[in-house]
Amino acid sequence: VEDALARPLQTGAEADFADRAGRLNRAEDWDALAAHLSTAPDRIATDPDLCVAAANAARARNDLAAAFGHLERADTLDPTRPMPVERMIRLARRLRRWPVAQALLKRHADTWPARHADLRRRLGIDD
Repeated sequence: VEDALARPLQTGAEADFADRAGRLNRAEDWDALAAHLSTAPDRIATDPDLCVAAANAARARNDLAAAFGHLERADTLDPTRPMPVERMIRLARRLRRWPVAQALLKRHADTWPARHADLRRRLGIDD
């Protein structure tokens, strides 16, 4: 598993690409974001922020399976972030992937206990 702190800083064209993706993501211009990301799938595969942006674009197209896959890749690249896991839990439940959702919920509880009660509340899960 790649250490997020060990990744080199982006420079030049990589930084420009990521910056544009970030701007399109914040503007919620999902079609433009999807088109932009499609020009460099190799960059998405190595950058957790771009994976999350790709998940947002896929979710906006209602492609839940693709969104899940992008979040899974973001989590693989940087497993210290709770947000991709929280979103994967929601998507796994919508996709009726119950064993996956349960495994992710357990991981979330074990890894981020301070956030877990709030997540369960937001998901409407009773204790």
